[in-house]
Amino acid sequence: MKKRGDFDLRYRLILSDIDGTLLNSNHQLTDEVKTAIKEYAAAGGTFVLASARPPLAMTALAHQMGLDVPLASLNGAVICQPQHGDLKILSATPWPAGIGSQAYEALAKLALSLNIFSGAHWYVNVVDAWVQQEAAITGFGAETAPMEQMLAEGLPVHKMLCMGEPAVVDRAEAIILAHPE
Repeated sequence: MKKRGDFDLRYRLILSDIDGTLLNSNHQLTDEVKTAIKEYAAAGGTFVLASARPPLAMTALAHQMGLDVPLASLNGAVICQPQHGDLKILSATPWPAGIGSQAYEALAKLALSLNIFSGAHWYVNVVDAWVQQEAAITGFGAETAPMEQMLAEGLPVHKMLCMGEPAVVDRAEAIILAHPE
């Protein structure tokens, strides 16, 4: 029987989601999770975080786990490497040109909190209760910016987060699904 700390390294690489997988219901890493990941890495395994979270929401967690490997953020749209308190973008796959602006324009008419993630940046027009809630969960805040203008000027979009009441989010989903291009 294996004892705690013994790992079967036929799995030399593990990619793991964060929310609902590594974090508890208070959005915190437990000591047990941190210890298990550190022991796995010490035994020769590579543990990589892969999440819909933006890069800056992942770096503090990676640090807590002692990870010094690339992070797959924004559902894989941005792969980055924390380096000496900085963040190096290794790979970024933005939406096709113009799609972010079109989606934003279509959804701006709804009572939604629209959030644009571009590289390591999180942009909003205003910091509302939804943005504050997301900032409390992720551990960093959004930058206020004129998003329509930035999108019109070609801001790369790696993720758009729409937050609001369920009925409004359902309407937003229907709008997006009606325009699959």
